[in-house]
Amino acid sequence: HYFNQNVKGIIFVVDAAERDNDMRESAFHEFDRLLQEELLSNIPLLVFANKQDLPNAYEMDEIIRYL
Repeated sequence: HYFNQNVKGIIFVVDAAERDNDMRESAFHEFDRLLQEELLSNIPLLVFANKQDLPNAYEMDEIIRYL
């Protein structure tokens, strides 16, 4: 991955209603890769859990557990 050294912050959006295990694992694997990037180690990170209004959406504690 290429990251601009002028990055001021990262917004990571998670689809809270996505119940497909492969998609969820892929998203959280990518999140973990971001956390491992030395260039991004001191950059503010904001995580949004989208679609929480849907009936099948993960609860916030479930999302936190995956992160």
